[in-house]
Parts: sequence; structure tokens; C-alpha cells
Amino acid sequence: MHEFKFDIAISYARKDENLAKKIAQSLQNFNVFLDINQYELLVCKFLHEILFDVFYNLSNFALMLISNQYLEHNHTLWEAKTIIAKSTSNPGHFFIVLDKDVNQEQVKKLLCINDNYLFCSREFVENDFDSFISILQKRIREL
Repeated sequence: MHEFKFDIAISYARKDENLAKKIAQSLQNFNVFLDINQYELLVCKFLHEILFDVFYNLSNFALMLISNQYLEHNHTLWEAKTIIAKSTSNPGHFFIVLDKDVNQEQVKKLLCINDNYLFCSREFVENDFDSFISILQKRIREL
């Protein structure tokens, strides 16, 4: 069995930094990669190299917080595509939270994914945060 440095890595655009921090804080029983908390890991390496390593090799599970800002930036799309690439050999190892103004079908087409992936709305996350965290914790433990 492969040992991972991180139980979960969170991919997000700066617009969602507060939500990413809140989720990370709620997962205190897990090893969470959140780039703002891992400055020493990122400072001396090429960003794409280390993020590929984090999302593909070092993390067991990934959470993508997808907003329009996320879809407009190359580095977040690159993270998403790395996560999707890993899922071809490890299905179910990621979860997608969509902003209300993001079209799920557009995301599926852009990332070349189908209906077998786990999506939920940001509205659900914000309105029932504890339930979302419980679902996320259960999913991480199942892997």
C-alpha cells in the first residue's frame, strides 16, 4: 500500500482562499496540503514541478474548489488536469465543489470527465458546512 504525505490536497483560486482555509482547519485530523501553509515546500522549486508531485504523487485525495476565476488561470487548470490524470489509475480520489455561476457540463467537457465524479455545489458547502466536512472525511477514510 502506498503511503502518502498528504491525506488531501486542496486546489483553489485565490478568490476561494478563505473557504479553502476553513475546510483545511476543519480537517485537522488529516494531513492537508494547502499551498499557503506549505510555503517552505514551494519556495525553492519550480511551482509546476512541486504541484504535480503534490497532486499526483504525495496526496491520496484532492478537493477542487472550482469558480470562474479557477477556470481562467493556467496554474489552477494545470492542477485540475493533474488531479484528473491521477484519477485514471485511482478513480474516486477527488471531489469537486462548483460555484453557482459555473456550468457543470462545461467543467466536465473542459476537464474531460464524465458523470462518475463527485460534484457538489458551493451553496451546499456554505449552507451545510458540517455535513460537507463529514462527507469529505468519510470519503478520505474510505480510500
